[in-house]
Amino acid sequence: MDYQINKRLRNYLNYESLKVFLKRVGVSSTGVKNELIARIEECLNNGGISHSVWEEFLVDELKHGHNRSVYRSKLNSASLTKIKTVGRLNDSFQTAGYPVDEFSMLKDTYPDSDDPELVHYSVILDKDNVQKIEMCFAYRILTNRVVLEGIVIQDDETDYVWIEINIIAGLLTISLRPRGNMTESSGHTYQLFEKYSSLLTDLFSIRYLDNEDFKVVLFNVFKELTSRAETPYVQQVKPLEEEINEICDRFSETLGLPNKLEPINLPLRIRRLFERALIQNDFFNFKSYSEGKLGTIEKFHYADDTGARINASANDGDGIELSDIYFDTRDTIEDQRSFNKLWVKWFLPDSPTKYVDVRLEGHPKYYLIHFFKYLSGGDKEYVLSTVEAFR
Repeated sequence: MDYQINKRLRNYLNYESLKVFLKRVGVSSTGVKNELIARIEECLNNGGISHSVWEEFLVDELKHGHNRSVYRSKLNSASLTKIKTVGRLNDSFQTAGYPVDEFSMLKDTYPDSDDPELVHYSVILDKDNVQKIEMCFAYRILTNRVVLEGIVIQDDETDYVWIEINIIAGLLTISLRPRGNMTESSGHTYQLFEKYSSLLTDLFSIRYLDNEDFKVVLFNVFKELTSRAETPYVQQVKPLEEEINEICDRFSETLGLPNKLEPINLPLRIRRLFERALIQNDFFNFKSYSEGKLGTIEKFHYADDTGARINASANDGDGIELSDIYFDTRDTIEDQRSFNKLWVKWFLPDSPTKYVDVRLEGHPKYYLIHFFKYLSGGDKEYVLSTVEAFR
Protein backbone atom coordinates (compact mmCIF):
# COMPACT_ATOMS: atom_id res chain seq x y z
CA MET A 1 0.00 0.00 0.00
CA ASP A 2 1.29 3.45 -0.89
CA TYR A 3 2.53 5.64 1.97
CA GLN A 4 0.34 8.57 3.01
CA ILE A 5 1.27 11.30 5.45
CA ASN A 6 -1.24 11.02 8.29
CA LYS A 7 -3.62 13.94 8.87
CA ARG A 8 -2.07 14.96 12.18
CA LEU A 9 1.43 15.22 10.72
CA ARG A 10 -0.02 17.15 7.76
CA ASN A 11 -1.50 19.71 10.16
CA TYR A 12 1.66 19.98 12.23
CA LEU A 13 4.13 20.56 9.42
CA ASN A 14 4.93 24.11 8.37
CA TYR A 15 4.14 25.21 4.81
CA GLU A 16 7.31 27.28 4.30
CA SER A 17 9.45 24.48 5.69
CA LEU A 18 7.87 22.01 3.25
CA LYS A 19 8.73 24.36 0.38
CA VAL A 20 12.36 24.56 1.52
CA PHE A 21 12.50 20.77 1.78
CA LEU A 22 11.16 20.26 -1.76
CA LYS A 23 13.64 22.77 -3.19
CA ARG A 24 16.48 21.00 -1.41
CA VAL A 25 15.57 17.61 -2.93
CA GLY A 26 15.09 19.10 -6.40
CA VAL A 27 11.30 18.87 -6.61
CA SER A 28 8.87 21.66 -7.56
CA SER A 29 7.82 23.67 -4.51
CA THR A 30 4.93 25.66 -6.01
CA GLY A 31 1.34 25.35 -4.86
CA VAL A 32 -0.69 25.32 -1.67
CA LYS A 33 0.14 23.09 1.27
CA ASN A 34 -2.08 20.18 0.19
CA GLU A 35 -0.37 20.17 -3.22
CA LEU A 36 3.07 20.09 -1.58
CA ILE A 37 2.00 17.18 0.63
CA ALA A 38 0.63 15.28 -2.37
CA ARG A 39 3.88 15.87 -4.29
CA ILE A 40 5.96 14.57 -1.39
CA GLU A 41 3.78 11.47 -1.08
CA GLU A 42 4.10 10.80 -4.81
CA CYS A 43 7.90 11.12 -4.64
CA LEU A 44 8.11 8.88 -1.59
CA ASN A 45 6.09 6.21 -3.35
CA ASN A 46 7.91 6.36 -6.72
CA GLY A 47 11.41 6.62 -5.25
CA GLY A 48 11.95 10.29 -6.08
CA ILE A 49 12.53 10.95 -2.37
CA SER A 50 13.91 8.26 -0.09
CA HIS A 51 12.09 7.54 3.16
CA SER A 52 15.33 8.07 5.08
CA VAL A 53 15.66 11.63 3.67
CA TRP A 54 12.03 12.33 4.62
CA GLU A 55 12.67 10.97 8.13
CA GLU A 56 15.74 13.23 8.48
CA PHE A 57 13.59 16.22 7.55
CA LEU A 58 11.00 15.27 10.16
CA VAL A 59 13.68 14.91 12.83
CA ASP A 60 14.94 18.44 12.11
CA GLU A 61 11.41 19.83 11.92
CA LEU A 62 10.25 18.34 15.21
CA LYS A 63 13.51 19.13 16.98
CA HIS A 64 13.36 22.80 15.95
CA GLY A 65 10.48 24.30 13.92
CA HIS A 66 7.48 26.27 15.25
CA ASN A 67 7.73 28.66 18.17
CA ARG A 68 9.36 26.77 20.99
CA SER A 69 9.66 26.84 24.76
CA VAL A 70 13.08 25.41 25.49
CA TYR A 71 13.48 24.31 29.11
CA ARG A 72 17.01 23.67 30.32
CA SER A 73 18.40 22.37 33.57
CA LYS A 74 21.90 21.59 34.77
CA LEU A 75 22.43 17.96 35.73
CA ASN A 76 24.10 16.47 38.77
CA SER A 77 27.04 14.64 37.17
CA ALA A 78 27.07 12.04 39.96
CA SER A 79 23.52 11.02 38.97
CA LEU A 80 24.43 10.20 35.35
CA THR A 81 25.88 6.76 36.12
CA LYS A 82 23.06 4.91 34.37
CA ILE A 83 23.61 6.67 31.04
CA LYS A 84 27.37 7.26 30.83
CA THR A 85 28.18 3.95 29.11
CA VAL A 86 26.35 2.01 26.39
CA GLY A 87 25.87 -1.04 28.59
CA ARG A 88 24.26 0.84 31.44
CA LEU A 89 22.15 2.93 29.06
CA ASN A 90 20.85 -0.22 27.36
CA ASP A 91 20.04 -1.75 30.74
CA SER A 92 17.99 1.33 31.65
CA PHE A 93 16.07 1.20 28.36
CA GLN A 94 15.39 -2.54 28.67
CA THR A 95 14.16 -2.13 32.24
CA ALA A 96 11.72 0.56 31.04
CA GLY A 97 10.54 -1.62 28.13
CA TYR A 98 12.07 0.56 25.39
CA PRO A 99 14.15 -0.76 22.46
CA VAL A 100 17.91 -0.40 22.94
CA ASP A 101 18.72 0.21 19.26
CA GLU A 102 18.45 3.64 17.69
CA PHE A 103 15.23 4.15 15.74
CA SER A 104 12.89 6.79 14.33
CA MET A 105 9.22 6.26 13.52
CA LEU A 106 8.17 9.91 13.25
CA LYS A 107 6.57 9.49 9.82
CA ASP A 108 4.31 6.70 11.08
CA THR A 109 3.45 8.07 14.52
CA TYR A 110 -0.25 8.32 15.41
CA PRO A 111 -0.66 8.00 19.21
CA ASP A 112 -4.16 7.30 20.51
CA SER A 113 -3.74 8.59 24.08
CA ASP A 114 -1.97 11.30 26.05
CA ASP A 115 0.51 8.76 27.43
CA PRO A 116 4.06 9.49 26.21
CA GLU A 117 5.11 7.24 23.34
CA LEU A 118 8.82 7.08 22.47
CA VAL A 119 9.02 7.64 18.70
CA HIS A 120 12.66 8.61 18.18
CA TYR A 121 15.89 7.62 19.89
CA SER A 122 19.47 8.37 18.91
CA VAL A 123 22.76 8.45 20.76
CA ILE A 124 26.20 9.96 20.08
CA LEU A 125 29.09 7.81 21.32
CA ASP A 126 32.81 8.07 21.86
CA LYS A 127 33.74 4.37 21.81
CA ASP A 128 31.73 2.95 24.73
CA ASN A 129 31.09 6.34 26.36
CA VAL A 130 27.79 8.13 25.80
CA GLN A 131 28.11 11.83 24.94
CA LYS A 132 24.57 12.82 24.01
CA ILE A 133 21.13 11.20 23.98
CA GLU A 134 18.18 12.46 21.93
CA MET A 135 14.62 11.26 22.41
CA CYS A 136 11.28 12.36 21.06
CA PHE A 137 7.99 11.49 22.74
CA ALA A 138 4.63 11.84 21.00
CA TYR A 139 1.18 12.02 22.52
CA ARG A 140 -2.36 12.92 21.47
CA ILE A 141 -3.84 16.31 22.33
CA LEU A 142 -7.29 17.83 21.85
CA THR A 143 -7.47 21.41 20.57
CA ASN A 144 -10.35 23.77 19.89
CA ARG A 145 -10.80 25.15 16.40
CA VAL A 146 -13.25 27.90 15.40
CA VAL A 147 -14.96 26.96 12.10
CA LEU A 148 -17.73 29.58 12.08
CA GLU A 149 -18.61 32.49 14.33
CA GLY A 150 -19.69 30.96 17.63
CA ILE A 151 -19.04 27.40 16.44
CA VAL A 152 -16.04 25.56 17.86
CA ILE A 153 -15.07 22.00 17.05
CA GLN A 154 -12.49 19.79 18.72
CA ASP A 155 -9.54 18.41 16.77
CA ASP A 156 -7.28 15.59 17.82
CA GLU A 157 -3.63 16.22 17.04
CA THR A 158 -0.23 14.78 17.76
CA ASP A 159 2.23 16.83 19.75
CA TYR A 160 5.90 16.15 20.33
CA VAL A 161 8.39 16.65 23.15
CA TRP A 162 12.04 16.73 22.08
CA ILE A 163 14.57 15.81 24.77
CA GLU A 164 18.34 16.11 24.67
CA ILE A 165 20.63 14.93 27.45
CA ASN A 166 24.11 16.33 26.92
CA ILE A 167 26.31 14.31 29.26
CA ILE A 168 29.52 16.18 28.39
CA ALA A 169 27.94 19.57 29.17
CA GLY A 170 25.82 18.18 32.03
CA LEU A 171 22.70 19.74 30.53
CA LEU A 172 19.12 18.65 29.94
CA THR A 173 17.11 20.36 27.19
CA ILE A 174 13.36 19.78 26.76
CA SER A 175 11.81 21.54 23.75
CA LEU A 176 8.04 22.01 23.71
CA ARG A 177 5.54 23.70 21.43
CA PRO A 178 3.24 26.04 23.38
CA ARG A 179 -0.43 25.52 22.66
CA GLY A 180 -2.77 28.35 23.54
CA ASN A 181 -6.02 26.53 22.80
CA MET A 182 -5.59 23.18 24.53
CA THR A 183 -8.50 21.79 26.51
CA GLU A 184 -6.39 20.12 29.22
CA SER A 185 -4.47 22.13 31.81
CA SER A 186 -1.67 19.54 31.49
CA GLY A 187 -0.97 21.04 28.09
CA HIS A 188 0.82 24.03 29.59
CA THR A 189 4.52 23.82 28.94
CA TYR A 190 5.58 23.97 32.58
CA GLN A 191 3.43 20.95 33.47
CA LEU A 192 4.96 19.15 30.50
CA PHE A 193 8.46 20.01 31.66
CA GLU A 194 7.60 18.64 35.11
CA LYS A 195 6.11 15.50 33.60
CA TYR A 196 9.06 14.66 31.35
CA SER A 197 11.81 15.66 33.77
CA SER A 198 10.15 13.33 36.30
CA LEU A 199 9.96 10.61 33.64
CA LEU A 200 13.70 10.95 33.06
CA THR A 201 14.33 10.73 36.79
CA ASP A 202 12.35 7.47 36.89
CA LEU A 203 14.06 6.15 33.76
CA PHE A 204 17.68 7.12 34.46
CA SER A 205 17.73 8.32 38.12
CA ILE A 206 18.80 11.77 36.89
CA ARG A 207 19.01 14.55 39.45
CA TYR A 208 18.90 18.26 38.68
CA LEU A 209 21.01 21.11 40.02
CA ASP A 210 19.87 24.57 41.12
CA ASN A 211 19.63 27.02 38.20
CA GLU A 212 19.38 30.32 40.11
CA ASP A 213 22.72 31.43 38.63
CA PHE A 214 20.96 31.94 35.28
CA LYS A 215 19.53 35.16 36.71
CA VAL A 216 23.11 36.48 36.76
CA VAL A 217 23.51 35.32 33.15
CA LEU A 218 20.49 37.48 32.33
CA PHE A 219 22.19 40.47 33.97
CA ASN A 220 25.29 39.83 31.86
CA VAL A 221 23.12 39.77 28.72
CA PHE A 222 21.38 42.98 29.78
CA LYS A 223 24.64 44.75 30.60
CA GLU A 224 26.34 43.85 27.33
CA LEU A 225 23.40 44.67 25.07
CA THR A 226 22.49 47.98 26.71
CA SER A 227 26.11 49.12 27.07
CA ARG A 228 26.91 48.28 23.45
CA ALA A 229 23.86 50.18 22.20
CA GLU A 230 24.43 53.23 24.42
CA THR A 231 28.20 53.61 23.90
CA PRO A 232 28.04 56.05 20.91
CA TYR A 233 25.79 58.41 22.88
CA VAL A 234 27.87 58.12 26.04
CA GLN A 235 30.91 59.11 23.97
CA GLN A 236 29.07 62.14 22.61
CA VAL A 237 28.36 63.42 26.12
CA LYS A 238 31.79 62.58 27.55
CA PRO A 239 33.53 65.82 26.33
CA LEU A 240 30.99 67.83 28.37
CA GLU A 241 31.86 66.02 31.61
CA GLU A 242 34.07 68.80 33.03
CA GLU A 243 31.52 71.50 32.29
CA ILE A 244 28.72 69.43 33.81
CA ASN A 245 30.79 68.95 36.99
CA GLU A 246 31.44 72.70 37.26
CA ILE A 247 27.77 73.56 36.78
CA CYS A 248 26.73 70.99 39.39
CA ASP A 249 29.32 72.35 41.85
CA ARG A 250 28.01 75.92 41.40
CA PHE A 251 24.31 75.03 41.55
CA SER A 252 24.77 72.71 44.56
CA GLU A 253 26.41 75.53 46.48
CA THR A 254 23.72 78.03 45.41
CA LEU A 255 20.93 75.67 46.48
CA GLY A 256 22.56 74.76 49.78
CA LEU A 257 23.14 71.09 48.97
CA PRO A 258 26.00 69.25 50.75
CA ASN A 259 27.81 68.81 47.42
CA LYS A 260 27.22 67.72 43.84
CA LEU A 261 27.26 64.00 44.84
CA GLU A 262 24.98 64.21 47.91
CA PRO A 263 22.17 63.36 48.37
CA ILE A 264 22.26 62.23 44.72
CA ASN A 265 24.99 62.11 42.11
CA LEU A 266 23.95 65.14 40.05
CA PRO A 267 26.66 64.94 37.34
CA LEU A 268 25.79 61.31 36.65
CA ARG A 269 22.07 62.09 36.45
CA ILE A 270 22.63 64.99 34.07
CA ARG A 271 24.98 63.00 31.83
CA ARG A 272 22.40 60.22 31.61
CA LEU A 273 19.66 62.70 30.82
CA PHE A 274 21.67 64.01 27.86
CA GLU A 275 22.43 60.45 26.75
CA ARG A 276 18.72 59.66 26.91
CA ALA A 277 17.90 62.72 24.81
CA LEU A 278 20.47 61.68 22.18
CA ILE A 279 19.07 58.14 22.10
CA GLN A 280 15.52 59.40 21.67
CA ASN A 281 16.65 61.76 18.92
CA ASP A 282 18.40 58.94 17.05
CA PHE A 283 16.15 56.06 18.06
CA PHE A 284 15.96 54.33 14.68
CA ASN A 285 19.73 53.88 14.51
CA PHE A 286 19.88 53.06 18.21
CA LYS A 287 17.56 50.06 17.73
CA SER A 288 19.04 48.97 14.39
CA TYR A 289 21.85 46.51 13.82
CA SER A 290 25.43 47.76 13.77
CA GLU A 291 28.72 45.86 13.72
CA GLY A 292 29.32 43.94 16.92
CA LYS A 293 25.78 44.44 18.18
CA LEU A 294 24.19 41.16 19.28
CA GLY A 295 20.69 42.43 19.96
CA THR A 296 18.49 44.79 21.94
CA ILE A 297 16.62 44.52 25.25
CA GLU A 298 12.87 44.92 24.74
CA LYS A 299 11.56 44.35 28.26
CA PHE A 300 12.70 43.17 31.68
CA HIS A 301 11.42 41.97 35.03
CA TYR A 302 13.29 41.62 38.30
CA ALA A 303 12.69 41.46 42.04
CA ASP A 304 15.02 43.17 44.51
CA ASP A 305 16.07 42.00 47.99
CA THR A 306 13.01 43.60 49.59
CA GLY A 307 10.68 41.57 47.36
CA ALA A 308 9.72 44.58 45.25
CA ARG A 309 9.05 43.61 41.64
CA ILE A 310 9.88 45.84 38.70
CA ASN A 311 8.61 45.51 35.14
CA ALA A 312 9.81 47.73 32.32
CA SER A 313 8.47 47.32 28.81
CA ALA A 314 8.39 49.18 25.55
CA ASN A 315 5.45 51.06 24.14
CA ASP A 316 4.48 50.11 20.60
CA GLY A 317 7.48 50.88 18.43
CA ASP A 318 9.55 52.11 21.37
CA GLY A 319 12.16 50.42 23.51
CA ILE A 320 12.70 50.25 27.24
CA GLU A 321 15.36 52.94 26.83
CA LEU A 322 12.53 55.48 26.50
CA SER A 323 10.79 54.15 29.60
CA ASP A 324 11.03 56.29 32.76
CA ILE A 325 11.24 53.20 34.94
CA TYR A 326 14.33 52.00 33.08
CA PHE A 327 16.25 55.16 33.97
CA ASP A 328 14.85 55.28 37.48
CA THR A 329 16.00 51.73 38.27
CA ARG A 330 19.39 51.60 36.53
CA ASP A 331 21.37 52.04 39.74
CA THR A 332 19.29 49.39 41.51
CA ILE A 333 19.86 47.04 38.59
CA GLU A 334 23.61 47.55 38.87
CA ASP A 335 23.46 46.71 42.59
CA GLN A 336 21.14 43.74 42.15
CA ARG A 337 23.01 42.19 39.19
CA SER A 338 20.28 39.69 38.36
CA PHE A 339 17.00 39.48 36.45
CA ASN A 340 14.02 37.16 36.59
CA LYS A 341 13.07 37.68 32.96
CA LEU A 342 14.42 39.42 29.86
CA TRP A 343 12.81 39.90 26.48
CA VAL A 344 15.56 40.16 23.85
CA LYS A 345 15.62 40.79 20.13
CA TRP A 346 18.67 38.86 18.86
CA PHE A 347 20.20 39.82 15.52
CA LEU A 348 21.09 36.83 13.34
CA PRO A 349 24.71 36.78 12.10
CA ASP A 350 24.00 35.50 8.57
CA SER A 351 21.53 38.33 7.90
CA PRO A 352 21.64 41.31 10.30
CA THR A 353 18.31 42.58 8.99
CA LYS A 354 16.71 39.44 10.46
CA TYR A 355 16.17 38.90 14.15
CA VAL A 356 14.61 36.51 16.65
CA ASP A 357 12.41 37.62 19.55
CA VAL A 358 13.14 35.58 22.67
CA ARG A 359 12.01 35.55 26.30
CA LEU A 360 14.61 34.40 28.84
CA GLU A 361 13.60 33.32 32.35
CA GLY A 362 15.55 32.14 35.36
CA HIS A 363 14.00 29.70 37.87
CA PRO A 364 15.46 27.45 40.58
CA LYS A 365 14.51 24.19 38.80
CA TYR A 366 15.18 25.28 35.22
CA TYR A 367 15.80 28.18 32.92
CA LEU A 368 13.59 28.90 29.95
CA ILE A 369 14.34 30.24 26.49
CA HIS A 370 11.12 30.88 24.60
CA PHE A 371 11.23 31.60 20.86
CA PHE A 372 8.40 33.68 19.43
CA LYS A 373 8.76 32.58 15.81
CA TYR A 374 9.27 29.59 13.58
CA LEU A 375 12.99 28.81 13.48
CA SER A 376 15.52 26.88 11.51
CA GLY A 377 17.86 24.70 13.53
CA GLY A 378 20.81 26.97 12.84
CA ASP A 379 19.04 30.09 14.16
CA LYS A 380 17.89 28.30 17.29
CA GLU A 381 21.31 26.87 18.06
CA TYR A 382 22.92 30.29 17.49
CA VAL A 383 20.69 31.90 20.12
CA LEU A 384 21.14 29.05 22.61
CA SER A 385 24.92 29.08 22.27
CA THR A 386 25.07 32.91 22.44
CA VAL A 387 23.06 32.93 25.67
CA GLU A 388 25.30 30.23 27.18
CA ALA A 389 28.38 32.28 26.26
CA PHE A 390 27.29 34.90 28.83
CA ARG A 391 28.10 32.54 31.68
